[in-house]
Amino acid sequence: MIIYKGLILLQDEKTLLSMSVHSYRGGTGKTLLATNLAAIYSRNEKTCLLDYDLRAPSLHSIFKGQRPRYWINDYLNGDCEIDDCLHEVKPNYYAGFACPDAEALRDLMSKSSNWEREALKRTLSMKYRLAELGFQKTIFDTSPGLAYSSINAIVGSDVIALVMRLDSLDIIGTAEMIKGVYELLEKPTFIVVNMVLPPQIESLGPTLEKNFGKNTLAYIPCLCDVRGFLAQGKEILIDEKFEYSLTVNKLAEDINRIYCS
Repeated sequence: MIIYKGLILLQDEKTLLSMSVHSYRGGTGKTLLATNLAAIYSRNEKTCLLDYDLRAPSLHSIFKGQRPRYWINDYLNGDCEIDDCLHEVKPNYYAGFACPDAEALRDLMSKSSNWEREALKRTLSMKYRLAELGFQKTIFDTSPGLAYSSINAIVGSDVIALVMRLDSLDIIGTAEMIKGVYELLEKPTFIVVNMVLPPQIESLGPTLEKNFGKNTLAYIPCLCDVRGFLAQGKEILIDEKFEYSLTVNKLAEDINRIYCS
């Protein structure tokens, strides 16, 4: 049992796997990874990707759909149910978008601690409704750092994927965030090192192992092929034959093997 913000969080049997994709700072490729992991799982399971990066939302622009009637913001405000926020962007693949409007971003800045508490309650109760709707995987794309929406998503998740770049600042900041937050919440956490160049592994690999032990689950290479596809507006890369795609597919398999067995 964990107590957080006065709420008792029971560690009961889970009916689906919920995972937060988080990072110490921006620019780690977190959103691209979350988008592609959800695409992989949607091949065989009903999967939901939720934009909890409320301060810098991007999923709506990635999928380029029509403007939704309800945003994740509306659900957290108590103005709708989570069912109303979900849009099938691909077969078996649903997304819930955060509102990118300036007015919505200003509104976030004025939220009280009571609102944050209620938003946490709604985040925690959401997983049970998603299970009723037949979802087997839920992935939160979170804000970097310690924004309240990220902490709420982490509290509501079964496992955390921490995405980082292989540089000294990110290694130190990520290690401190694990000690300051994740260990307190007792959340299973693994590291994904993204945009890696071979010389970095040789020079910083020992530092990474010293800070995180054997918790690094994947090294995703930095490739020009990925940048080329992104420049063309292509965000789902799982069926391509370059190393990025192969590595992310292997990561998805490892997550299932370790956390869903």
